Amino acid sequence: MDEATFSVSKGCFAFKGDSKENEFETTKYLKSDDARCAERWKLGTEVWNNIEISTNEINSSLQESMFLDLVKYIERSCLPKNAMTGRSEIPTAALMTGVNMPDHAALFVKLKEAVEESIAQSVVILQSKDCSNIKSMMRAIVNQLLGDTGMNTSRTSDAGDEDIAGDDLYYMRKKSSTITMSMIVKWYNKVTKPHSHGGSPGKKRKIDDTCFARKPLVIMCQDLEAFPQLVLHDFIIMCSFHAATLPMVLVFGIATSWTDVSQRLLSHSAIVNLSVEKFHAPTASEHLALIIDKVLLTTEQPFKLSGKCLELIVDVFLCHDFSITSFLHALKFCALEHFREQPCSILCTKSLKEAESVISKFTKNDIRLLKSVDSFKRYVASHDKDKQTAISKDAGFKSEIKKCIHDLHVFHSFYFPALHCLHILTSSLPQYPLGKKIRELYHMCYKHDINNHEGFKQAFLLLGVSSRDQLVKHLNNCADTLESFTYEFDDCVDNDVHPNFASAKLHAFVKNLEKMDENDPQPDNDEKDEEPENETLETVKYAYQLQERLRNRANKKRIRKMTRFEKIREEAISYLKSFFWQHLQRVQFMPFHEAFYFDSSAAVKRHLLAAPRLAIQTALSNPYQYLPVPSLEGMSYGVIPPNAPDICVAYKLHNECGNIINLYDWMSAFHVITTTNHGEGETNSEENKKVEIDEVTQARFIQAVSELQHLGFVKPTKKKTDHVQRLTWSHS
Repeated sequence: MDEATFSVSKGCFAFKGDSKENEFETTKYLKSDDARCAERWKLGTEVWNNIEISTNEINSSLQESMFLDLVKYIERSCLPKNAMTGRSEIPTAALMTGVNMPDHAALFVKLKEAVEESIAQSVVILQSKDCSNIKSMMRAIVNQLLGDTGMNTSRTSDAGDEDIAGDDLYYMRKKSSTITMSMIVKWYNKVTKPHSHGGSPGKKRKIDDTCFARKPLVIMCQDLEAFPQLVLHDFIIMCSFHAATLPMVLVFGIATSWTDVSQRLLSHSAIVNLSVEKFHAPTASEHLALIIDKVLLTTEQPFKLSGKCLELIVDVFLCHDFSITSFLHALKFCALEHFREQPCSILCTKSLKEAESVISKFTKNDIRLLKSVDSFKRYVASHDKDKQTAISKDAGFKSEIKKCIHDLHVFHSFYFPALHCLHILTSSLPQYPLGKKIRELYHMCYKHDINNHEGFKQAFLLLGVSSRDQLVKHLNNCADTLESFTYEFDDCVDNDVHPNFASAKLHAFVKNLEKMDENDPQPDNDEKDEEPENETLETVKYAYQLQERLRNRANKKRIRKMTRFEKIREEAISYLKSFFWQHLQRVQFMPFHEAFYFDSSAAVKRHLLAAPRLAIQTALSNPYQYLPVPSLEGMSYGVIPPNAPDICVAYKLHNECGNIINLYDWMSAFHVITTTNHGEGETNSEENKKVEIDEVTQARFIQAVSELQHLGFVKPTKKKTDHVQRLTWSHS
């Protein structure tokens, strides 16, 4: 035994670990049998870094205006003309942050940085967990204030100012000391007081009179609803007593509404001391829509989510915490898991040249792995034998995969502009036949053939009855959307359906519509095709044939009687249908689309949608998954080894019982299993039944049953004192 830990009494000895932070070792996460896994991981890290940069830019642009308004409010609240009036009201900014609680910490940190750069150097962020009472609240304020100023804890300062760095500061730094607002006011006035270098008393008095122009003390309460009501009341009252001598601004982070907070948390005597102005942070749903629109559904980022995976992580966002931080964590998991698991993800590059460079370096093992991709197998099977023979060779395979990746880049360059165009066209239609958000339309296009989708047909039926003003607005929005994108592969698509040509044609439709009136009749130039009104119908045998003839005849008359506006509307809608049919094909039919699309919804559910009950049942019924002991491997087949954990033995036995379990029978079976040695037969088991159960086995059994009760598998019953009731049922 080590002398350093030797003791005459039993105890636990703590050893200080390595001070270095434990870094995530990617080698343990990557597949050891995949030579390209490390290279794919590096590429995935680069892709995610680009996604993170884009999301940070969106976040900054959303919060910029809110931060600017808050900073202006703080500047305006602490002007000398407002402070010299001697009012006891405290300038208070009520920041409506929304219910996305996990995002609030990062929001207030950024707000603190913005305020410190512009106005105040002393900004305090308070959380409810640190403010259970007024003493701990004042201690939290002082700790942040003294930490921000960087002053030492000695009783004398280098500058010789004994009032600031003397006994008061030393007392305030002591953890056991009781802090009052008067101490903070005295300390803050000394720290921020302009220093004078001699001069007349009149000049000194003039400097003291302008003390209210100093930088204010900003105190932010991050989660106001979680603060104790009495603590908030006392703190506001204390601050109001010193509002005339201490420039102070409060910022309240409110997840619900100011009406709810003012009625439930703040008393009237506290509210009258606040001068409140409301500010609204960007909503989480608006933030999510921008990330999906500007990051995921564009050609800028090569990594894509399948419609099902995107719908899944959005549902997690909407049904759990509305947290953008959690959504980005889920997105990061999808991206890195894609590059770890998918062999062809090495081709998920931003430019086509990078992909071609990777293909040229393929080894025979890389070619073998890529030939096993499902979409490529279907693609090869659709060709004749000569083509299949050519593709089976390494040179032919490399040239074919270059063509496939090129087609995917071309497809993406036109797919997403057409997707945004269709969303702009249909998002304002009644009842939203293709969804209100673009993510809903993307899921439809990924899962279904959108041209045969019922919502697509309904949307164009509604467009077919739109007025001229509505149609002009729709066509202008579509043209502007198509013009906002840049296109690299101009020669890879027919001119008739190229987005630039489509934009010009839509503008032409708009010009023609603006020159006419909706009721202008269509000139009758086709007199030779006119059908006489008294034309007789041919003799038919069945009634449905007569109905079809009459329907066709009425349709022809309707077409001949169309106005010029209706004809242009019909042409515009027909062209848009052909445009979307060309560019919104399902990507699943394209070979090697797996290189860009992550489609493992099962992995997302397994890692993001925790099922604790299922995990516990799996661990108890098959502990070999967590404890790689060879003797435990047979528990999944119903064999219970004697060296299995006690709780696993008790759980397996309780699965064989009914609703009510006899504790003595349960303990007897437990004793038989735990005392049976390997290799002994039924004779030894019969002997164990006759042997009295010792105290150690009883204690082990009682502990196992207590743990099962704690986990919610059994509970005591009042029907019989020596029985327990079973609470869960499973097939394990």
